[in-house]
Amino acid sequence: MDQGDGMDEEVNALFRTAITVAALLAEHIARRVQEQAREAEAVAEQHAAYQARIDAERAAVRARLQPVLDDNWWRRVPPGRIGTAPTNASTTACSPRPARPSA
Repeated sequence: MDQGDGMDEEVNALFRTAITVAALLAEHIARRVQEQAREAEAVAEQHAAYQARIDAERAAVRARLQPVLDDNWWRRVPPGRIGTAPTNASTTACSPRPARPSA
């Protein structure tokens, strides 16, 4: 066996090692991409749930304040109740909320 054959074997071994390392790296990157996709999906779901709660609270406040937009309401409501309309709406708007998901 001459030195050329030994050199060819070493080069082949280096290529096999490089290919193995590249395959392991590609597998690691693929797993990380999948993990990031799952994390992004979870954050999106949390955001959607948080947004749904905000929308529901906003609708509740609108429903509580809707009567004051009617001129007749102002004519027929007792004066003591006029002051409670904003308080009632604000109580709904300021109800405890879950912590906002961090991105």
